[in-house]
Amino acid sequence: MCITALASAIAVGSTATTCTSTFTPATTDLIDDVGTRQFTITLTFNAVHTFTKFCVQSFTTDGDHYLLFGGNKITGTTDTTTSSYTVSFPTTSTVLIKGLYTCQRSTDAFVYLRCDLPNNGIETSSFSSATANHTSQITNSDIFARIPIDVEFCYFSSNTGEEFVLNLYNRNINTMRFYLRDSKDRLIGRRSGNTSSDFPGAGTAQNTLGNLNFTMVLRLERVQKYIPRYLNVPPTMSKIPAREESVVLQTLGAPGPLQ
Repeated sequence: MCITALASAIAVGSTATTCTSTFTPATTDLIDDVGTRQFTITLTFNAVHTFTKFCVQSFTTDGDHYLLFGGNKITGTTDTTTSSYTVSFPTTSTVLIKGLYTCQRSTDAFVYLRCDLPNNGIETSSFSSATANHTSQITNSDIFARIPIDVEFCYFSSNTGEEFVLNLYNRNINTMRFYLRDSKDRLIGRRSGNTSSDFPGAGTAQNTLGNLNFTMVLRLERVQKYIPRYLNVPPTMSKIPAREESVVLQTLGAPGPLQ
């Protein structure tokens, strides 16, 4: 952030040559320490920064970091004036950035296993979009399982064998592709449009040759479904008017009414 802020300051006429940053909560704070857990950054320049407005934006296309730092998300891609955080200028050489809400350590509680085979699953549209808010739209779903996130390894073991079931109607299955996504159907650990790596280092194939992978065991069952080909209901009984009941009984050989 300091590099970007310094470049922006120079672009608007500042003579500053250095920029340093101070963060709170401090990196030495423990998880059980008390405090407001409000995220703040103080940028200090060695000269007047000349800023009159300063925006720090958290776009949903770049991930959910607004949740980590306690800011407001921006769903558009062309907004250049809305700030996701509170920005002020305590002095002419400092910039103070504050989160609107408390910080949190993670953004998702589950990782989602998806399958490319057609099935009868449904989901709300929010499970497939990170850039829009959906309230009631329902679409077809390829989600097969929802796995709790736990530190470095996400592990799920079935207790009954029926927690996650995928009903397939294909007579023949040539391939089955399973892949992991987050709660918005985005690549794990990737920014929008990036399929290689977003982590420091020279590696560019973490999801194919590196340490981002998963293993699974499937149980396949063939189920024969009964499909009735006729209407299976009791036969209808004709109703005879009361005035004709005696005539019908005599026809069947029953004694008629007394004369």
